[in-house]
Amino acid sequence: MDITLPKLKYKMGKEPMSGFKAIDKYSDFKYIAKVKEILGPEQFKRIEDSCLGPVLQFFSRKPYLAGQMIHTILTKSLITKTDKELWFHFRGHPMRFSRRKFHMVMGLKCTEWLPAVEEDENNYDWAGCEDGHSPDELIELMIEAGEDAHDERFSLAMLLLIEIIFLHRYSKARFPTSNLQKAQQMDVLLNHHWGMDAYELLLKSVKKTVQNSLEKAKYPPGRVPCCASPMDLGICTQASVGFPYD
Repeated sequence: MDITLPKLKYKMGKEPMSGFKAIDKYSDFKYIAKVKEILGPEQFKRIEDSCLGPVLQFFSRKPYLAGQMIHTILTKSLITKTDKELWFHFRGHPMRFSRRKFHMVMGLKCTEWLPAVEEDENNYDWAGCEDGHSPDELIELMIEAGEDAHDERFSLAMLLLIEIIFLHRYSKARFPTSNLQKAQQMDVLLNHHWGMDAYELLLKSVKKTVQNSLEKAKYPPGRVPCCASPMDLGICTQASVGFPYD
């Protein structure tokens, strides 16, 4: 049986040479420390034991991701028919960056889930906000909730960290009100497919980066914007080297 391998987007030795010296990322990891300070070690452990645990553990090591690494990944892209995953090559071997791999490495839920029962009405006043919300506003809500409001603080903290690490589309963006409504229901908060949302956002960001930075050179030399966390791609790419066809 003949197997046709994907074609290289850029021929070996002919890759674009405009390497990235810096990534203008929109995720902001300083909020991890802010949340931990507000909640205290005991309450923050509840977050560490959640789906965010592996991610928080990784970021606690203060990893550094060079722009050149992202540049290398993108210039080794393979051309495929699917728009739901990324393919690249490493030492001549094809690697796949898929939603399944994203889930395996990052831990966020990537399959759709529907609540078994109809959602309750708003439990918290902040869930009815109509203008979206900023990270700093969520911090203020956590403080205002008080030390005894464990579930409310947990909900706000989880939403804040998920959004600021994975779903920040651009600088100073306000997050949608619909996510506030998800966060107030514990069942929905813990079972919503945040990973699917984050994965699709990252794919769009990567494809836009390839088109505008590598091919059209729209951005200043040496810099590239990247919505959400470029760490996602770096971490998952390293995992792909170990599990190339998963």
